[in-house]
Amino acid sequence: MQSTQPKLADKPGFWRAAYGEFWVRFGSTWFVVGAIFLGVGLILLAGEWRYRSDGVTSPALVTGKEQRGEDFRIDYRFDTPHGRVDGSSQVQEEMWHKLQVNDTVIVVYRAHNPHVNRAQDHDNWTLIAIFTPLGVLFFGIGAILLTKHLRDLRKRMAEGA
Repeated sequence: MQSTQPKLADKPGFWRAAYGEFWVRFGSTWFVVGAIFLGVGLILLAGEWRYRSDGVTSPALVTGKEQRGEDFRIDYRFDTPHGRVDGSSQVQEEMWHKLQVNDTVIVVYRAHNPHVNRAQDHDNWTLIAIFTPLGVLFFGIGAILLTKHLRDLRKRMAEGA
């Protein structure tokens, strides 16, 4: 016959004690930070995949240039089967200095939504390469720390009960 006693994790004192444990809080922090980094990396990866799967290139006319600190942006206009679209994109400093108003630049836009567009050579692979592995690492460290220390706490509480 099975015991009808509540599980140790269901007792109110378990989670209160867990919150007081340094390693549980430390592991929770790494777990949450890792989940955020991993989420950002995967969202960026999904965006890049969409550009690769249904991205269309088109020549665009540069209509303006703007620099704000280290941020170099160009404004442009291009035609699609859906009509004329005005867009803006961040570009590398070298490209920004090379381009002048009324020059032509190649842009990539989403076939089904041309308002989602960017300059052709501007992608997020560097950010993906940073956020995704760090997210996996932090998430893994947090999960290991949480699992180990919650099990240790459960064992200590069961021995003390």
